[in-house]
Amino acid sequence: MLQYILLFKFVYFVASSDVRLKIADDVVSCDDFDNDELEVDLKLAQSKGCGPKLMGLSGVMRVMEELEDEHTVELSVYKDTEVGKEMLFTTKTNLCASIKDDNAPWFPVVEKMAITSCPIEIKDYPMQNILLDLNDCVNDMLTEENCGVYAIEIAVTAKGQKISCHMLAVEMYEYEGEDDSEEDSGDDCEE
Repeated sequence: MLQYILLFKFVYFVASSDVRLKIADDVVSCDDFDNDELEVDLKLAQSKGCGPKLMGLSGVMRVMEELEDEHTVELSVYKDTEVGKEMLFTTKTNLCASIKDDNAPWFPVVEKMAITSCPIEIKDYPMQNILLDLNDCVNDMLTEENCGVYAIEIAVTAKGQKISCHMLAVEMYEYEGEDDSEEDSGDDCEE
């Protein structure tokens, strides 16, 4: 689950009046990768309209090997281009150190999992209707210049070897003011 933590920092933004964010409903395994040490079955739900932007998270994270201080979370962001995927951003952080930040936007996930330190036990961690406030997360990224389709890879590594790899698809697009009921609740909002 913590591999999704860094994702929230990059991906979930407050929508401007003319650029919107559309996220995939599911987190999926990376192509040709067996997640046999850490499985994630999560559904994401994005708030609609112009009010407070929240991300709902439900599902389960199944830890099948104890996660310890040697584990690292790696986040890579790729943008689809005419010639293929272009890497835009990559970062790494220590898994155990990242769970101690109670000011982080992902803290409700860590709190729900009842994790306060490492090692993270082998067990299933259910997530039901966890709400993450997205309003303060990288507001300035949602611009016309950033419109496009992105793939976000979240991996957990141990001693340089990936033990988990998951992907999330994201699209930033210009909102033309047409009926876009999937993204907009119909609220008349002013910035």
